[in-house]
Amino acid sequence: MTSLKERIRKSRLFFLYNPRDPYSLGRLIMLSSTATANLASVLTTGLFYTGFLIDNGINLTSIGILTFVPPITSCFTLLSPLILERFKKRKWLLFFFRMMYYSMYILGGTLVPLFVHDPAMKVVCFVVVVFLGHSFNALSSSGFSAWHINFMPDNVRAEHIGINSLVANISAQGFGLIFALIADAFAGTPGESGLFITLRFIAYAVGIFDCILLLIPREFPYGSSGEKPRIRDIFVKSLRNKKFAGCIMLLCMWTFAYNLPASVLNYRILEELKLSYSYIQVINVIYPIFVFAFLVPCQRFIKKLGWLETMSIGICMDIVSFFAYGLVVPGNVSWLFPTVRIVQHLSTSLFSGIPVNNLVYFNLPDEDRTHYLSFYILANNAASFLGLMCGTWFVTIAPDFSFHIGSIHVGNIQFLLMLQSLMLLVMLITVQFTKKKLRPSTM
Repeated sequence: MTSLKERIRKSRLFFLYNPRDPYSLGRLIMLSSTATANLASVLTTGLFYTGFLIDNGINLTSIGILTFVPPITSCFTLLSPLILERFKKRKWLLFFFRMMYYSMYILGGTLVPLFVHDPAMKVVCFVVVVFLGHSFNALSSSGFSAWHINFMPDNVRAEHIGINSLVANISAQGFGLIFALIADAFAGTPGESGLFITLRFIAYAVGIFDCILLLIPREFPYGSSGEKPRIRDIFVKSLRNKKFAGCIMLLCMWTFAYNLPASVLNYRILEELKLSYSYIQVINVIYPIFVFAFLVPCQRFIKKLGWLETMSIGICMDIVSFFAYGLVVPGNVSWLFPTVRIVQHLSTSLFSGIPVNNLVYFNLPDEDRTHYLSFYILANNAASFLGLMCGTWFVTIAPDFSFHIGSIHVGNIQFLLMLQSLMLLVMLITVQFTKKKLRPSTM
């Protein structure tokens, strides 16, 4: 009779993630880093970040401006190949960049309201620390991707991306619910400000641990054409590779659409719909349950239909769910909000989410990957910036924009959700016209 230990060793999960093989160990560390990075992120972004800024007197327009900063810093990605390609071993340099990111963005942002009290100067200081932190992150992102792609060959990539999504959401949503319950307990009390600061200090400690984890995996030789790194090569090489450029175009369309309402959506959820942190996190906790339940069927869809066909199914679900999201109002929030979010759990985490996350790797060449990944980061952040800017600009210039669909009042933020649905429809049509040209030649 086979022992439990032997069954575990023969399992697919053990093959994917075990410390004895350098490739499996690399994927295991990537999973662990995903968990720690997402825990740090859930405490310093999204609802908690919006609550932290509102608690410190930052208004809706200023919150929108702060969301512009990270995409702007993506221009520093242009320097990444020039710096990293000079080093055969890069892990310690990448460690330094990641540490500076956490130190500036989380620690620096936490200290700003403790030392700066003038409202205008507070916004300026927030912009500075966010800019510096994400600038260091931009320098390291393509370097980590070029390193970690070695641990994700084609035969395990779909499984790893799906499991990685599951781990990310379990860590983010599980801990998010715990801290949301704590936040609701302190809401409206004198201790609310201190709670936000405490959560950010916890996030900084988690960030340090994440940096240490990323020192563990083995580094492999980085493929190179042997040419001297030049900034223009980031654009020339990427744009000349039509299949890679086409995948990045689709990814940018997704990113633009996804970010249209992103800078103001949490503000509406907290201030207009008056939903509590814990209520939102309870719905978010369902997210990893859906990932766990539908991960294997989604992988079967990918193997049977293909990456782009599965993504098309997911985008169809997204189109409907985001339009419905725009129809959520106080009168129907009790049933429509959770319904929409649950549908999005299924689509954006799996049927569209996994294929979209693979787009950057779909036609990624073996040589000079730092160049191609730098182009991806730059283009994706440019799309993110344009989406955030357009959404914030619209809400700022049209604060009273509204119309009715039947008895439902639609305001400016709700209209952005409907526009997001339209952008995804455009992406879906583009996928149908380009998918034959974008398939890798080896397929």
